[in-house]
Formats: sequence, C-alpha cells, structure tokens
Amino acid sequence: MAVFEFLHISDLHFAQEPGRINLFAQPRSAVKQLVASRTLRPKSADTLSVRFRDMDSHSISRTEACARWLHRNRAADRLVIITGDLATSGLREDLEAAYRILTQSGSVSVPYLSQRGEPTFAFRPDKCFLMPGNHDRFSDRHGAPGGTNFDKIFSGFCNLQNGVCAASVAKQGETLHFVAVDFSLRNFEKITYELQHYGVGAIAGDTLRALVDQTEKCVSEAAGPVVWLLHFPPGMHQEDSQSEFSIFEREFMQLIDERVLLDSAERSRISIVLSGHIHRSIRLKIGELNVVGAGSPTIADPYTQGEAHLMRIEVAKGKMTTWSRLDFVHSPDDAEFVQR
Repeated sequence: MAVFEFLHISDLHFAQEPGRINLFAQPRSAVKQLVASRTLRPKSADTLSVRFRDMDSHSISRTEACARWLHRNRAADRLVIITGDLATSGLREDLEAAYRILTQSGSVSVPYLSQRGEPTFAFRPDKCFLMPGNHDRFSDRHGAPGGTNFDKIFSGFCNLQNGVCAASVAKQGETLHFVAVDFSLRNFEKITYELQHYGVGAIAGDTLRALVDQTEKCVSEAAGPVVWLLHFPPGMHQEDSQSEFSIFEREFMQLIDERVLLDSAERSRISIVLSGHIHRSIRLKIGELNVVGAGSPTIADPYTQGEAHLMRIEVAKGKMTTWSRLDFVHSPDDAEFVQR
C-alpha cells in the first residue's frame, strides 16, 4: 500500500500586466448582459465584441502568498498539478510572464522570491505536471481560440500529443498515473452564440480517442489507477450535479458534449477527474466518478477567494482505495494561505 500526496492548483492567470479585472469577474452584473446576447452568432474574429479585451490577470500579493505556501508544502515526493490557465491569454508576452513566475530560481535567503524580489514558484519539469486551459489558447486579445504559443513555451513541462500527455509516479511498489487532456476550442465551429467562445471547451473525437488510448497504455505498462486532468469540469448538464453550477457557468463555462467524456470515463474505470476553470473549488459525484476542481490561488478577482489544495490518494494492489483533500484559502489579513 502507498499514499500519494500532491498539490493541486489551477487558473493562475499570470500576465505581463498584473492586477487587471474584467467584467467576467463580476458575475452579478455580467449574467444579464451575456445571456441577453445568446441569440447572436459569431461569424469571424472581426465581429466579436471587444468588451472583454482587457482580460483578468494575477494579483501580486496572492502570487507571493501562493509561492510561500508551495515552498512550505512541497515535499520531495509531492508532485504539483496545475489544471490549466497558467496565463491570462495565449499571447507570447503573457505566457512568457507565466513561465518566468513558474520557473525562475529563488534566492538563497528567500527561496520563493527571485533575485529581483519577484514571486517565483521555482518549478522543475520533474516536479510539476501542467496543462493548458482556454485562456492559454487565446490567440488574440479578443479571446479567439486556436493559439499555439503554449506548446512552444511549455514543451518541457507538457509535451502534448494529439492533445494528451501523461505522467506517472511510483512509490512502495504502487503506481499512480496522471493523463492530461486539452479540450480547449480549436475554432468557432461548436459555438452557439456570441461571447460563448471565451469560456467553453468542446470534446474533439480524435483527442478523446487519444485520451482513452493513453489511459490503456499507462495501465498496460504499470498497473495502477489513472487520474484524468481536464481544465473544464464535466457535470454542468448532468442531473446529479448541475445544481452545483450557476446559470452563468452552465452557459459560458461548459464542456460541450460532456456526456461523451463521462461515458468514456466509465468505460475506462476512471474514479477521479481533476479540473479547474470556474475559479472556485468543487467536489462532485457523478455516478462512480469524482470530479474534484481546484480554485484559483492567484487571480486578481475580488469576488474569488484564493484557494490551493493538498490531495492524498491511497493505492493498494493497483487499485485506488481512498482519496481526500485538504483545502487552503488566502487570508488577506495574514497574507497567507491557511487551512480551511
């Protein structure tokens, strides 16, 4: 028997320009405007609304507090999992800012600050497994899909093949597999109405097949449970779980064709899916599947409480026997992440 511990964070929204907040960070005022526009259909990037061209980014103070939390909780055998939206856009300047914060070396005296005094997570590829989210795929400031800069800048951390990459951790004769899949929009094909492209993902058949194939490959190489990593949490339109999501989330942050994914998860005997995207933590049960979503620890959004998570999965004889999660929230008074 082995107990695997790892840290789970998501939706960092790092950017060249920190501290930006857009209308999406204000759901009470946004819902009426967005739902009212649902009959509009985008025809091209040139016709899209520019109301959100200044996309939300990260808070420097929360980022420094998160860097301290990671430094204190990062044991030698703990992997760090990031389920997407490392940057606030897929433009090179934002992704390079994210890469710098995630990877630059810390100083000797203060390891969570760089030599220039900037917060740094100081990640190495063998200790951090990450994937893109929809923001990382934005190809312009209007949120058009299809950006590819992430693949070049973060290739050392996530080498996607057909939208899928995998990592495995072995301990005390047991193995735990992680398979990440990118269902970010490739184009506008599945968008129903204007503005929806900012927040939705969509199942692509070839990527789903690659996900199932990679899952089978992992298990054939070393018996052990497989955890799927998705940016978009499934379950927004399922009877068991849709009440856990707001109208805004179900309309503008959904994973289109999610039922196909859930059916594949059942056939592949997946017990846990890790996700992010909605900037708040969730724990859902859909049939036998646990959907465990991380909040955002760093986003500059006054309506969002910074969150980070420590997860434990117990494995015995190649099977997951139990799992648990400790939640940590940002305390502005203490400027720290404290256990909830």
